Amino acid sequence: MPTSAEKRSLLTRVQEAILASGWQMVFENDDHPCVIRAFRGDKTIRMLVYIWRLTRGGPPGVRPTGELRIQLTNVAYPLRTGRGFVTLLLGWHEQTGIFAGFDVFKRPQEWGHSPSVQIRKSALDDAAGTGFGQYRRATRDAEIAIAFSPACFMDYVLGQKRFHDFAGYPDEVAVLDKALRGQLNQEAEARVDLDRIGSHGRREVVRTVMERVGQENFRARVLTAYRRHCAMCGLQMDLVVAAHIVPVNVKGSNETSNGLALCFLHHEAYDRAFVVPDEDYRIRINESAVARLRRLERNSKEQEFRQFLRTELFLPGRDVDRPSPAYLKRGMELRGWPVATA
Repeated sequence: MPTSAEKRSLLTRVQEAILASGWQMVFENDDHPCVIRAFRGDKTIRMLVYIWRLTRGGPPGVRPTGELRIQLTNVAYPLRTGRGFVTLLLGWHEQTGIFAGFDVFKRPQEWGHSPSVQIRKSALDDAAGTGFGQYRRATRDAEIAIAFSPACFMDYVLGQKRFHDFAGYPDEVAVLDKALRGQLNQEAEARVDLDRIGSHGRREVVRTVMERVGQENFRARVLTAYRRHCAMCGLQMDLVVAAHIVPVNVKGSNETSNGLALCFLHHEAYDRAFVVPDEDYRIRINESAVARLRRLERNSKEQEFRQFLRTELFLPGRDVDRPSPAYLKRGMELRGWPVATA
């Protein structure tokens, strides 16, 4: 069926999410379901995407409080699955900015007048804070619905079947739920919990969730602390990301005090050491790097760059959220800046 304006709007959300996940993509058709090819490096994934808006589950008193659903209208049944592509059955909730993913293999071969699939809003609220949430229907034919943020879109796609396979293993669902809530944060305890999971694939899903939950929790805290302003220029415009001062892979942490909210320009400039904040929150320009660019005649708009750069960091309101001087000093060292020694 040709894509309606409504479906195009929803597929734009999918497109934005794939890009936010660090992948590129192209639409292969203009139908619903839509075929999308996503790629990163030498990896390519083809997706067949069914998507509807998540709406309230029904009149109060008729359906459980907090239930949301998609209604599978205007598509032929059964839903299409096969080799060479991943079938996604998705809902999008505009108010929370969260997706819901449902198990396409739980859908019947035929359905009635108004078929629907449900999830609880509490799962979406969890995903808004940590990246993922889940809702398990405690029925004879158990099913798990997964809520996920746009930045986690490709994590869900890559682990889709394994996410939904948890439905048949109640004990393992408890471990997944702890991971989703960020409660598997001690290495020894996490290892014991992972040992309870029988499948290597499902263990990998939990590890992915643990890593992503830490990242998303850090992102949410940092962006909230800076009110989504770039700490170096004050820009908002939804062009601001949460950046680590000291990267996690070199013994940095996910503490808010190890983060800066930066627009894309100043994030790149910071990582390339064109500008850095020092221990006193002053923003310093790498004059030797600028001089090199002048010699190469690659300094166009230099004055505009300087003009829109603050002299001191825009700081969070709470002292506890402000960047740690120790992290800032280490961040300068890692980016090749000389620092004073005691």
